[in-house]
Amino acid sequence: MKRSVPAAGLDIEVALWSQGYHRVVGVDEAGRGPLAGPVVVAGVILNPNTSDSLGVDDSKKLSESRREALFEAIISGSIGHQIEVLGNIEIDELNILNATLKGMQLAVEALKPVPDFVLIDGNRLPKLTLPAQAVVKGDQKREDNSRRDTSTSCPMSVPSRTTCKRLCPSVNCASTESIQRTGLS
Repeated sequence: MKRSVPAAGLDIEVALWSQGYHRVVGVDEAGRGPLAGPVVVAGVILNPNTSDSLGVDDSKKLSESRREALFEAIISGSIGHQIEVLGNIEIDELNILNATLKGMQLAVEALKPVPDFVLIDGNRLPKLTLPAQAVVKGDQKREDNSRRDTSTSCPMSVPSRTTCKRLCPSVNCASTESIQRTGLS
């Protein structure tokens, strides 16, 4: 179910919170680009009272030590979080896009408390029964008339990327290449 929300570049969460959505989950993935390792999906419901203090940009731009510190702050300060890991067998069976969408769906469905709105970093939505919006480049800070706005999925790139790096330290989870997995086992 799609709902009208401000376009990227505006403070999406504040707009949603003011519309009565109190448990907005941001969902992001890591590991789609490399040819090895899992795809990791994180969904986090940020606390509206503390989310401004995170100061998070796209996790690909953060140092490993800064990403690790933010991981702990984001998880411990969240209202709820869920991390899903889909391995190479599932990726090979479904393809990388469908495995990612499945991971997003699983992460959202497993969240406690249940979110009331879902923001997905990307241009496609997984199958969900909740109101949802895809936000292209939702994992990046944006500037709008000299005011810094962040998207909920921006902090979510930290748990997904950090978990990916912990599972496969030699894999570049920050790869931005669009590599389709086909028939690899």
